[in-house]
Amino acid sequence: MATRTVLMLVAFLCGALSSSALPAMKIKLGSVVPRDSHWDRGLRQIAAEWHAASGGSLTLTIYPGGVAGDELDIIRKMRIGQIDAAALSAMGLNTVYSGVASVVLPSLVRTDAELRYVLTQMRPFLEQELQKRGYKVILWTSVGWVYFFARYPVLVPEDLQRLKLFVMSGDSDKVSAWQAAGFNVVPLGTTDILTSLQSGLVDAMAVPPLIAAAYQWFAIASNMTEFRWAPLIGAVVIRMKTWQRIDSDLRHELLSVARRHEAQMWAQTEQVEQQALQIMQANGLTVHPIPQGVRQRWETLLVDGSDALIGKSFDEQAYSLAKGFLDEYRRREHR
Repeated sequence: MATRTVLMLVAFLCGALSSSALPAMKIKLGSVVPRDSHWDRGLRQIAAEWHAASGGSLTLTIYPGGVAGDELDIIRKMRIGQIDAAALSAMGLNTVYSGVASVVLPSLVRTDAELRYVLTQMRPFLEQELQKRGYKVILWTSVGWVYFFARYPVLVPEDLQRLKLFVMSGDSDKVSAWQAAGFNVVPLGTTDILTSLQSGLVDAMAVPPLIAAAYQWFAIASNMTEFRWAPLIGAVVIRMKTWQRIDSDLRHELLSVARRHEAQMWAQTEQVEQQALQIMQANGLTVHPIPQGVRQRWETLLVDGSDALIGKSFDEQAYSLAKGFLDEYRRREHR
């Protein structure tokens, strides 16, 4: 009987020690990614695996689809500790560190392979800069290529200049650059796009097909210009204050889980982008090809606009690094 009592006491103490080593922790993650999209499903799988890896002591709760607000709202809430983590696009992350979007400027990468190489090389630098500002990067992912979607056909720049174009709020330099190029821009939060399309406040936007499909924006902006403007990347970040509260051994395991899902989400984005286009075309989307001569006009306009923002909206050091890695990749590929 005494032996049994001792064993029970040892078991109780081991459980207590284990519990104290991994105290219960709840992490709230805000996201504008559409509910039930492959990104959202990936985040939920990560949450389940993190819960298991922590022995049930860590719970990651996800608020998708803009429930926690648009990207600027989510960042504000992280800064005051109201939420702990976020899935953000490069545009949102750029408000934290203005070098993030330098990787996806229209004047830079042209293919998925170039994007992968440049981001892989830039990753340590970008993560260090974000960490300096209080955020740990958990994973990076592709959001797809950005195209123009509009109520009316857009073939030449003048077509778009006649429309009311959505741009993400929070960057006055970028708004000024669009306006200087002759565009009528309307700065809004991403969660306001649908109601703004419905009310006529905006007529056009530049977004990836997966996002236009998931939020049904294409049902109103039913004309897509067949011109890949730029790639868009995103990342999941967590406040350093929150991250450092997690046991160091567990942090390593959590990162391993996230990086495994990172590769899966990236591959899925490339696969489902074409599927999304096909589904939208079957449901009323018209894709308008543009002639080669017109394409050059678009490229010149967008490159000039991007170049004007380097050193303002986009960190010059990050842009120089990204351009150097891109040149390195292209030299290697053309040997």
